[in-house]
Amino acid sequence: MRIAEFDIEVEHKVIKNIHLAVYPPDGRVHVSVPNYIKDDEVSMFLYTKLPWIRKQHEEVLAQERQDEREYVSGESHYLLGRRYLLKVIPTMERAHVVRKVKYLEMYVRKDSSTDRRKSVMEEFYRAELRPVLESLVGKWSATMGEDPTTFEWSILLMQKQWGSCLTASRKIQFNLLLSRVPLHCIEYIVVHEMAHLKEHRHNKDFIAMLDQYLPDWQMRKKELDEFIALPIIESKNV
Repeated sequence: MRIAEFDIEVEHKVIKNIHLAVYPPDGRVHVSVPNYIKDDEVSMFLYTKLPWIRKQHEEVLAQERQDEREYVSGESHYLLGRRYLLKVIPTMERAHVVRKVKYLEMYVRKDSSTDRRKSVMEEFYRAELRPVLESLVGKWSATMGEDPTTFEWSILLMQKQWGSCLTASRKIQFNLLLSRVPLHCIEYIVVHEMAHLKEHRHNKDFIAMLDQYLPDWQMRKKELDEFIALPIIESKNV
């Protein structure tokens, strides 16, 4: 759909709310809309969001982002917001990653493929992220009055969102890529998704919960959106 100077991807799907996003590195604009919304209504919505789209598009084009990783020695990789240099060390033993003061040492076969090295790194990220999430979910369960035995959470590699929550079934998914970002940004996502256990929509009640529990959530969200190692910028009902 052409809106002003933008060619916008429109996707109709089984959802309740409109999701509008601008993605790096080229500022691609995508909108997901409920199946019942007609194209003329989508067009009208997008025209009302043009100032936001233009602002986000400009910011995306101005951002520096990590290139696609090849998992070779000397590359920069991030863990919990901190930058490390990668050292790839040949081994015939089990593939694994060890965190040092300034380096992430990856032990893999000399002839291992890029995909294999990526998989090893993702296993390492998952192992590092899980205890962080366990701690934060425990902390905020107590603060927000949630019984942690009444909901489930898991870690999943996602490309378009930091996390998701199915309010009815009380299941939360956290993006594996959060392992790269600062702890206070991860905490924002935990609070955001746990707030969805009480309210599935991004309405005034939901925003009020974020304001109550995490008054600086907008600052944390902005830092997360702009983080160099996690190229996702999303708006839900902007």
